[in-house]
Amino acid sequence: MKSRVAIRSEPDIARAVVEAKRIAQALGFTEQSANQVATAVSELARNIVKYADHGEVRFAELADDRQLEIVVDDKGPGIADVEEALEDHFSSSGTLGLGLGGVKRLADEFALDSVPGRGTRVTLLFRMTTAGKRQTRPVAGRERQTPHHLLKRGWGGSLSDPRTITQKDLECAYFVRPCLGERVSGDTVFLDRRDDRVCVGLIDGLGHGRQAHDVAASARRYLREHWVDDPAATVNGLHTRLAGSLGVAAGVAVLDAATGELRYVGIGNTVIRNLGPNGARLLSSEGTLGSRIRGIQEQRMQIRNGDLVAFYTDGVSDRFDVSEYPGIRYDRTPVIARTIVERFGKTHDDATCIALRRPS
Repeated sequence: MKSRVAIRSEPDIARAVVEAKRIAQALGFTEQSANQVATAVSELARNIVKYADHGEVRFAELADDRQLEIVVDDKGPGIADVEEALEDHFSSSGTLGLGLGGVKRLADEFALDSVPGRGTRVTLLFRMTTAGKRQTRPVAGRERQTPHHLLKRGWGGSLSDPRTITQKDLECAYFVRPCLGERVSGDTVFLDRRDDRVCVGLIDGLGHGRQAHDVAASARRYLREHWVDDPAATVNGLHTRLAGSLGVAAGVAVLDAATGELRYVGIGNTVIRNLGPNGARLLSSEGTLGSRIRGIQEQRMQIRNGDLVAFYTDGVSDRFDVSEYPGIRYDRTPVIARTIVERFGKTHDDATCIALRRPS
């Protein structure tokens, strides 16, 4: 279930509120929970009319997790001081209202991305239980526990929406977007963990559409069954498995979650960057897995506590400027992965980003 409402005037605010409540109730939210969703949308849509020329509210059901995602975008002046804007009752117009701080408390997850002169994006996530009641936030100081079956299957879910698994020593999420005009993506992601070893695989099937999607899916199945601690051995085995196929570009990293050491092998056009103070960057070698490779060379990177690592295909503009995304400093990895694709992705190509962070 997806929907969007363009916001330019007061009547548009009313339409967005009605749509928010309708979707929430259709998903099974209680009357009280649906009203909370509508209240948050009302406040954010009203901000668009007050401060921006235009914007929109987008609704998306994340069916696997019984969640409602709401993204509110505007093309206004942006917010100069995000921390101040999140304080209770802050208003640049001097009026009192619910404010962004109040909206943040209503949602189960909240992310704010604003660039002065370019606009603001607010992403909200509302969860519910099978009884239709809103789930509460985890108690501060307690770690979210990852279900055992997710650890066995690997992280992730539907490739059309960001997914995340948070553990006490690692947070990782990804976002995959097909190129314009295609229903499926030739990019795919593999994430799995065995004890302290985490395997991160990014696969880009040659071309676009169904054929690229199928060969990428075949590569992902191989990684699920055969990845080992040595990424060079894993990539070499994948090259052999894909012989005679359309071929893929792929990067495979193995992270020691205990020490932060990351070992990486890439063939083709995948890139991995540490966006922390170190600014380290690992590149892939030329070639196509399943067709022709010049050699397999392992590279290493040290990821310190607090570091954020982005792993992306060539559908994302290379060497994008982090200063154009100030929210990257505090956003959670699902928002970061999606924002990088939406802000720096190329519409004529499949685009994928994996965001990985070691907590401070």
